[in-house]
Amino acid sequence: MNELTHKIKQELYNLGADIVSFGDITELPADVRTGLPIGVSIAVSYPAEIIRGIANLPTQGYREWYDKLNERLDMIVSRGALLLSEIGYRATAQTREYVGFGENSDNTILPHKTVATRAGIGWIGKCALLVTEKYGSAGR
Repeated sequence: MNELTHKIKQELYNLGADIVSFGDITELPADVRTGLPIGVSIAVSYPAEIIRGIANLPTQGYREWYDKLNERLDMIVSRGALLLSEIGYRATAQTREYVGFGENSDNTILPHKTVATRAGIGWIGKCALLVTEKYGSAGR
């Protein structure tokens, strides 16, 4: 791991990321990746007790954590993009504001799961969620 990669990873972990990885996204169409060659993928996990509390449907506690984790991710990726731009790289933070959010706005031309799989964070399971070795599908 080079010094820049290490610096970025440390900063993102310090901000609360549970997983940070980098992946080559050049095989994707240039317009999809806004011309960027590398994707930085960040994951945060739900507390185990929140996941254990889900029997058939998401609970209010799950919903509250969903919102908290999304806020944390927005902050982490915004800071990461700022850090990269401060040292001379072009970066796009895929925050909720950037990709849209809400029941009808969960679409983006570059899905987070695509970047995550390219970065080696995990795979897409039968549940259509990103699955990681450490957290299973209990992450964002």
